[in-house]
Parts: sequence; C-alpha cells; structure tokens
Amino acid sequence: MNIETPSGYERAVKAVIPSTILEEAENIVPRRRPVGLPTDFEPLNQANILIVEDEESWAEHYAGLVKQTGHDAVYVTTAQQAVELISKNNFGFILSDGLDDEWIKVHDAAKVKGIRILVVSGSVSVQKEAKRRGAEFMDKIDPNRDNKIISELNSFGQAEQRGAEPLLKMTSSARE
Repeated sequence: MNIETPSGYERAVKAVIPSTILEEAENIVPRRRPVGLPTDFEPLNQANILIVEDEESWAEHYAGLVKQTGHDAVYVTTAQQAVELISKNNFGFILSDGLDDEWIKVHDAAKVKGIRILVVSGSVSVQKEAKRRGAEFMDKIDPNRDNKIISELNSFGQAEQRGAEPLLKMTSSARE
C-alpha cells in the first residue's frame, strides 16, 4: 500500500473502512468499554488514571493498555472535562492526546495538583511545546508506542506502590 500525503501533512493518514468490515470485526473481537465520563463529575474513587482523548477509538485503545497494567481508568473527550475532573479527583497519572493544542490546559491543571502527565501526539508542534514546558511526550505514530505506554504505566504503578513520585523523563522517538 502506498500512501501519499500533501506537503505539511506527513503524519496525517485517514483510512476509510466500509462499515460491513467494522461490523464483522466487532463480532469477532468485542469492544472493551472503559469507565465513561460521569455526568455529575463526582469524585471517582476507582480510577487512578485519566485518559484525555477526543477520538473514542484511541481512548478505548489506551484504556485497554491501562487495564493490562492492572489500573483503572476513566476517559474524557475534551480538555474542559479533564480540567473539571482533575480538580475533583486524585488521579496519579494522565495520558493525554494533543487535543489540537488544548492539552496545555490539561497539563497546567495536572501541574497544579502534582499529577504526572504523558502527552501522546503525532504533532511536531505539540512535541516542541511539550519539550519547552518540560512535559513528557510520546510520538503517537511510534511503532513501539504501546510497549512504551505500558512501561510508563508500570513504572507509575511501582512508584505508586512505594508511595513515591515517579521520576519524570522525556520519551520520544521523533526527531527534533
């Protein structure tokens, strides 16, 4: 398969999949549903990881990775929802998409509460801004992304068990 993209869109790829194929796939592999956004934004005692992702399929994918590491997660689709939940809950880790640069609001809210945040995006501008702000960043198109996220979640879990704050580090496979 050869995909060509216009200049300036090196990382943007859109695939159109017929709904019949998707329906067949859902019959073979049932979808895992993470804890969804609570309507009243009350404290969530069971979830220690917040996923902020505007595309539901990615949010579900990340929730599956979180589940593999033995943690519980809740996901939201906007920065505003995330900021609201961050203010009312004690998350230990946030996994956030770039959200068209809205991730900065999530980062700032997490920083105020001392919550570790990992920004996962395919955007070079998000990577540069994350680096400038000292935020952890991971390239969304990195072929080892899932293994790296699991590793980060496992290190968070180990630090959480010790009662210590995990060391922050920049992880990225993208070139500067």
